[in-house]
Amino acid sequence: MQYIIDNLTGKKKIVIDGRNKYYSSDDFAVYNYAKTYIIAIINQNITEYEVPANLTGISSTSSASNVFSDCNYLKRFTVEEGNQYFTAVDGVLYNKNKTEIVAVPLAIEGEVTIPTTITKIGEVYQSTQVGGVSFSNCTQLTTIHLPEGLITIGNSAFSGCSGLTGITIPDSVTVIGRSAFWGCRGLVSVTIGESVASIENDAFKGCYKLAEVINRSNLTVEKGSENNGYVGYYAIIVNNEKSDTSIVVNINDYLFTTIDGVNYLMGYAGNERDLVLPDSYNGEQYEIYKYAFYNSDLIGVVVSDGVIGIGERAFGTCEKLMSVTVGKNVASIGDNAFNGCSRLVEVINNSSLNISKGYDKSYIGFNALVVHKGESKIVNKGGFYFITV
Repeated sequence: MQYIIDNLTGKKKIVIDGRNKYYSSDDFAVYNYAKTYIIAIINQNITEYEVPANLTGISSTSSASNVFSDCNYLKRFTVEEGNQYFTAVDGVLYNKNKTEIVAVPLAIEGEVTIPTTITKIGEVYQSTQVGGVSFSNCTQLTTIHLPEGLITIGNSAFSGCSGLTGITIPDSVTVIGRSAFWGCRGLVSVTIGESVASIENDAFKGCYKLAEVINRSNLTVEKGSENNGYVGYYAIIVNNEKSDTSIVVNINDYLFTTIDGVNYLMGYAGNERDLVLPDSYNGEQYEIYKYAFYNSDLIGVVVSDGVIGIGERAFGTCEKLMSVTVGKNVASIGDNAFNGCSRLVEVINNSSLNISKGYDKSYIGFNALVVHKGESKIVNKGGFYFITV
């Protein structure tokens, strides 16, 4: 086995001599000679990996998660027919009996259903359960269906899964581990199952949009409290009546709710990056809730005339946002609503608010090259964006 330098990328490539009796390879990985376990991944840009039929283990020296940890574009696992040790469901790799998660691809997308045979997800350090694999930082994961029979949601199980908008914890779960949903900034609603006896530190910390908690357990969950892993800290409403009825409504990927007679747009679950927000919700005006689009990939947004307010940090850290149109009925923009929008060079102001270039508490004009009325001055030419001021 030797290294050569790729002339195109300048990176090392592993080359296996055909006479080598210790190692073998394919386009993706280096294996032991019998191809029963992986030595190293040689193509970290893969989007799909098929586990070979001969493979009996992922690695002889480290966990499967570590083997694939640098494969940032890996979306799914498949398993070659004839393999007696592994299987894949919805792109996730399991042992053959589907009693353990072996590896989760970092770029997994969309909807995933966990098999009913899985009892733990995430890092678990108890006398009866040690180790575990998590979905941590799978930012393109939008929906996860957890099975009845799941007992433990371990440490960091879904931390950083910013695409999740709602989660239902099954009644069979007894423990939600430390930082289990930490930084799930898209999470709007969570239902706590009736058997949950412990929610550990920071389990829901950083879930800024977690406005609704439906509590079916015997835990005491209170609005604004750091107890129980911050689950109620950001909430507008905590339902302790053990009801399953959610007040969050999905309309064309826009998440709305009504609380105390006020309509709120809580967030967006779709994939479009240039948005024109709805004209109304149920025929009525609405406000954009705090953190609603926080740290999203938006490049442009038209805030419609149906919007009457923009909440705190609603578009904060949208680093790719270049243009925003403020509708005529917007009467308030919260503090830091556009803080961190370093490319926000154009503000089209159709409201009566006094918006100008430079600093204000909302940061809407902080990086602006132009503030005006009318049509956008930004032009897209072959994927390059130009503006004339």
